[in-house]
Amino acid sequence: MYIGIYLATILSILHFISGLFIRFTKKYQDKLLSVATGILLAILFLELLPNFAKEALSTNYLMFFLPLMGFVAFHSIRTYNYRHIKTKKELKSRFRKNHILAFFIEHFILGFTLTLTFKDPIISLLLFLPFILLTVSSSILLDIIDKTSKKLNMRLLLGSSTILGAFVGLIFTLDNLLYLGTFGYAIGALFYIVIRDLIPAEEKKEKVLFFIAGLIISSILLLIKGTI
Repeated sequence: MYIGIYLATILSILHFISGLFIRFTKKYQDKLLSVATGILLAILFLELLPNFAKEALSTNYLMFFLPLMGFVAFHSIRTYNYRHIKTKKELKSRFRKNHILAFFIEHFILGFTLTLTFKDPIISLLLFLPFILLTVSSSILLDIIDKTSKKLNMRLLLGSSTILGAFVGLIFTLDNLLYLGTFGYAIGALFYIVIRDLIPAEEKKEKVLFFIAGLIISSILLLIKGTI
């Protein structure tokens, strides 16, 4: 059960030391994110969503609204943050604040998900790889976008988001119905993160190839896991 807490702690530590990887990450950031996206998308479609559907069908059909709610909630937060902006100065300020908020919420969800997948340690470990790549890349990108994120109090707040999400997820696992509902919500949130922030938008051959590579490798691993 506590494997999610351990993995979330490692991710938080990686956030604090992400500066050590800046040279490597800056050079290969797009490729790393493309691989991570492929892995995460395969896990969502081939493992997390089918497992949730199986449990939801045997519990209550209304549970299927939870992934939808998770997706819509994330979209609503993003949309609300850019409403009523009238000047370029407001846009720049909101852009920085939005990235800080998005970082906190998204990494909260990462920690939350790691704890909710504790029933299958293999899935937690498979998720851990793309989560590592996302944490290092997004931490460095945030430092570049907003210098205030380098302040100690801000780094502590943002770095603790993954651990906080893991502990909250641990609380929700105490009740099976609550666990299933929050698991579905987390799946919807992850789908939004992948579609909105991670899937390669530019038609660069390298990005697409690394995305497909991550997708194929993780799909094969999941198929092997299913036959064992």
